[in-house]
Amino acid sequence: SYITNHYDNAISHFTKLSESEKSTDKVLAFLYRGTCHLEGGNYQLACEDFEAGLKLNNNSFELKYKLGLSFFKLGKFEEADMVFRAALISSNNSEEREKLLLWQNKTKIEVVSIREIKTKKIGNIRFSSNWFQTDDNLIVTLDSSVVLNKSVISIKIEKRCINVFYEDIKIHEVVLSNAIDESASTSKILTQKIEFKLVKDVKGFNWITLDEKSKSEVQRYPTSMKKDFNKINSELEDEFKKDKVDPSGNDAMMHLFKEIYSNSNEETKRAMMKSYATSGGTVLSTNWNEVEQKDYAGKDRPEAPQGQAWADEVNKK
Repeated sequence: SYITNHYDNAISHFTKLSESEKSTDKVLAFLYRGTCHLEGGNYQLACEDFEAGLKLNNNSFELKYKLGLSFFKLGKFEEADMVFRAALISSNNSEEREKLLLWQNKTKIEVVSIREIKTKKIGNIRFSSNWFQTDDNLIVTLDSSVVLNKSVISIKIEKRCINVFYEDIKIHEVVLSNAIDESASTSKILTQKIEFKLVKDVKGFNWITLDEKSKSEVQRYPTSMKKDFNKINSELEDEFKKDKVDPSGNDAMMHLFKEIYSNSNEETKRAMMKSYATSGGTVLSTNWNEVEQKDYAGKDRPEAPQGQAWADEVNKK
């Protein structure tokens, strides 16, 4: 009955076969019943049968090939493309590969067309970020350049990354400078912005920057220090040589600083520059052995001067 295209009778027969105790019988039943559905235009039922067969035999070229055809008929071209790629791995001869490549090429044309349409729909969506932190959480806002359609915008939060998708196309990514607890973190899509509450993986740890790129730019020590500070040292020495006045008050302190700096060796100069520049002007040390390992912008940051506060601490309030 299968061969003579009497699909209803064939489907009934293969349904009984699918109840067999033998795995091989079940695979054949799903393959042939799915083929009946495919030929009869019931593409969704065909997909269900081919997928059921693949759960029992994931190496079957014929199941993958026909599942790809069913997806194609349903207009699910990206799914079809994925299945056809998998089928190519399972193909055993040139004949199988030849018929598969024909449908792969058709599918690729459709996939490219769909992506071009989606790209036009996305338009010029741009995001700008704002954030602040508490001891345990990061509150991040992504402001959008356009009104957001909640039906096609989705969010994926990972341990070191937050992602924004338009349907299945990633349109924005923030690679985080430190780890978060992704399962406890949440997001909310609003009219023209996305709000995140990210739970820190290490509670009480102070983040210097939100994203990894900015962190890399801020924390360049010690790998790039020699190159950067040699340039700074040279520029300062030229400036100090021009300054031969006898100042008083605050200028006197700067003059003293310049005198010490100009008469110091290279290690002392590096120590002075790193400690002063990375601590916001609150630390000045001449001991390079001590300063080399310090992170004045992070874990070794000193208390703010009396009557003042660090900017990120102000933002917590």
